[in-house]
Amino acid sequence: MSFPARKPGPRFEPRPRLTDAFINSVNEATDLEGLVSESVDLRRSGTTVMGRCPFHNDSTASLSVSSEKGFFNCFGCGAGGNAVKWAQLTYGLSFPKAVQMLADRAGIAFPYPGATPQPAPRATPVVKAKPSDGPTLPLVPTENLYQVTRIAADAYISALSRSPEAIAYLESRGITPEIARRYVIGFAPDEFGFLKTAFGDYARNPDLIAAGLSKEKVTPERTTRWDFFRKRVIFGVRDREGRPIAFGGRVLPGEDGPKYLNTPETGIFHKGEVVYGLYEAVSAIRAAQRACVVEGYMDVLSLAGKGVKNSVACMGTALTENQIEQILSHTKDVLFVMDGDAPGRKAMLRALLLVIPYAAANRFQFLLLPDNLDPDEYVRAHGPGVFREEHHLGLGEAMSKLLAEQVEAADDPGKRSLLQRAARAIEKLEPSNPLAADLNARVRRIEALAAPTQPHPPGRPALKPAAMPAIPPAGERLLNAAMRLPREADRARMTVNSVFGAGAGPDMVERGFLARLDAAIAAGKAAPMQCSEQERRSYERVLESSGAIASEIRRSREAAAVERQLARGELSDSAYLAARTRE
Repeated sequence: MSFPARKPGPRFEPRPRLTDAFINSVNEATDLEGLVSESVDLRRSGTTVMGRCPFHNDSTASLSVSSEKGFFNCFGCGAGGNAVKWAQLTYGLSFPKAVQMLADRAGIAFPYPGATPQPAPRATPVVKAKPSDGPTLPLVPTENLYQVTRIAADAYISALSRSPEAIAYLESRGITPEIARRYVIGFAPDEFGFLKTAFGDYARNPDLIAAGLSKEKVTPERTTRWDFFRKRVIFGVRDREGRPIAFGGRVLPGEDGPKYLNTPETGIFHKGEVVYGLYEAVSAIRAAQRACVVEGYMDVLSLAGKGVKNSVACMGTALTENQIEQILSHTKDVLFVMDGDAPGRKAMLRALLLVIPYAAANRFQFLLLPDNLDPDEYVRAHGPGVFREEHHLGLGEAMSKLLAEQVEAADDPGKRSLLQRAARAIEKLEPSNPLAADLNARVRRIEALAAPTQPHPPGRPALKPAAMPAIPPAGERLLNAAMRLPREADRARMTVNSVFGAGAGPDMVERGFLARLDAAIAAGKAAPMQCSEQERRSYERVLESSGAIASEIRRSREAAAVERQLARGELSDSAYLAARTRE
């Protein structure tokens, strides 16, 4: 399979002519409950169907959906409307594009200028009863599901070689033909019945519905069936035995619609139990003795194209215990690399709290990317060398940074919730584990910083109270090195103590760091960890710099003390400037 370089030109479409009758017919032909269930887990409660509203931070099931009335309503944020409104809010579409999307799903011809308008049938939808628990798709033998997904995968792969625009997109992301073959990448053409070419019994085959490959609308007048994936790059999802079990579809650049669509859960596919790319990455993970966990399909594929072939991803959901246990069955060393934006940082903290109970016997590290960069962009800018040890944060250091960031940005209930989640995660460690003491100390420090502050003195501008100084990154690296080389760290501990003891004696911050250093050394001796020769040399250099690191911690503490005096009005501006000049 070759990738031609030509890219297609832009496509222009006339503006549609929409009438109230056409819009009403589209709303009536749409099974609202089925539409909403593609992005929200719905549960039947009596005569209504409820779920968590995706338009606000919904802690309870506030969203009510009625296919019979064709209306949804959230009792929490007030969002509500018909199927078109749901498509607008969920996928960020304009009104005409939302109508077009739903018309396409229902198989209703869209009215363009010059076309003879056809009255749309006002069909009465047949709402199929859904169980309160279990899958919403029909149950069929698993052998049938494996068969149809394999046939569909072959059809999508074949279609990719005939799509210059899909190939151009893959080329732009650095995905080679070899990567495309290895990861079962294909293309779904812009056709409602493309899979008819692969399935002669397309219109009657129940396995296609059960596998999430096609959808069906049944009315008294007719039964309409169409492909679930259309005009999308297709990513095959394989199980541990290498069998295709599901698909993800990404819209091409410049096209409308949700960026990603994923196969709904089926008899052989459960999102929380699948690690994308694990089957393809197993040999690379074992060779590198490390797995790199990223957020999505394109992160895995782009990194593989740049030589980082030990990367895997969760399936568009928060990392689950099942997924992390699958990864840990192949390696004891896991690096998390997620997007540098706010959602990526939140996903990183969720993953960090999830893995804390596993930290006694495994090693977890975190690479925090700059704002708005994803792993592909970061590696593209800096090269695969960014995955070296010196760029990583240990579990404690990463928790301090991520938890502090999100606590600072949250309101008071949010702060309490974040701190409680962290405390509950740490409770899963054995109390005697030095890591538990270290993480609890970090949480208490963040909790103290988040406590309400006293009003500022009158006449002085309101200043943000200066926080207790965080340990500089060099200090965190020293703690990590002490845990990895605990016997060599005893000398570094003596050096740090001598620097802290000079002058007026250790401050609370310095005493806290010494306690954490003792805990790191004890943890390393209790559970020795293997490291390569290159890693050992890197840790030894950090330990040799312990004196300079201790001096940096002391300077950071002294500067923070001056800032706090100024914030409390205990220091004049001239004295503050003099103190900063002496630094």
